[in-house]
Amino acid sequence: MIGISVSGEMQSADELNQAGGPIMKIRIICIGVLALSMTTGAALSRRGDGTSALDEATTMAPFYTDASMTTLKPEADFTAAWKALKDEDRTDMIGDCGDDALKAKHGDFCNMANQLGGHQ
Repeated sequence: MIGISVSGEMQSADELNQAGGPIMKIRIICIGVLALSMTTGAALSRRGDGTSALDEATTMAPFYTDASMTTLKPEADFTAAWKALKDEDRTDMIGDCGDDALKAKHGDFCNMANQLGGHQ
């Protein structure tokens, strides 16, 4: 297969794909953009002030049976508390559950919230 380089010269596909070739440079740029978008998504899951909805005791209390917030309420009670939230709060919580560190800390909550899909 033959292609035309950026400078207009005829080159084989192997020459275009080799390290330093124009196609390889485009691939590297695309991979960089993909990596940046993935890390930015995780960083944006927290609010502008660096806090997380999942770390606010007043927001999370309705979902737990105890003050230490270690035991989730039964599914029916959890669902009722979820539905009582504002759409913005549900969106923040689902977004925060996308952050690996927060999901590790609040795994049970995130699993239940994701089951509800954030839309109920």
